[in-house]
Amino acid sequence: MQKTLHIFIISLVLILFALTIKAETAIKLNGVYACGGVLNPAVEIAVHKNFTVQLEGVGSFYQSISLGKKIKNMPLLLGLGFAEAHWFPKESFKGFYCGPTIGYGLFKMQKYNYWGSDKFQHGTALFLGAVIGYQWQVKKWTFDLFAGGGWIRSIYEGYEPDGNGNFQRYDIGTFPGKHNVSAEWLPFKGGLMIGYRL
Repeated sequence: MQKTLHIFIISLVLILFALTIKAETAIKLNGVYACGGVLNPAVEIAVHKNFTVQLEGVGSFYQSISLGKKIKNMPLLLGLGFAEAHWFPKESFKGFYCGPTIGYGLFKMQKYNYWGSDKFQHGTALFLGAVIGYQWQVKKWTFDLFAGGGWIRSIYEGYEPDGNGNFQRYDIGTFPGKHNVSAEWLPFKGGLMIGYRL
């Protein structure tokens, strides 16, 4: 939990630092994530008439969450940071865009291939991929509908209940070394960023 909070705080510090740059800048918050109680602030800075860079953080602090029949009383603790570049064919902050994204973070959650079980995973993840989106403006307000995905490499430990109200590793002896390692191609971000251009 403490490492998750540190990653999220570092992401916020980078965003605040970026605000000191005197370029055209938009401060944004993902409205879709916010509806679920997950923080996803971002800052986007124009570096050319057709290019912007964006720094963002994702923070979820649920010690226990239940979503439908498959996810019951599982942690959803995330501290992620992303950096990406956006290329706009028309003009920065206007219309369609695409670009590369890279991220890193810590997690304590139930991975999708364990849904329906009583197991969860705790570790780190590296994200490499691409993002596409569309932005439109209403005066100083910006609306950014986007989706992204790519390759995710995770290093983690797996836990399950021990029957006494505690959790124990379920994967010791199954994998060589101390941690599990997985790599997969998945969608890993999306939503509607609502922002204000400075």
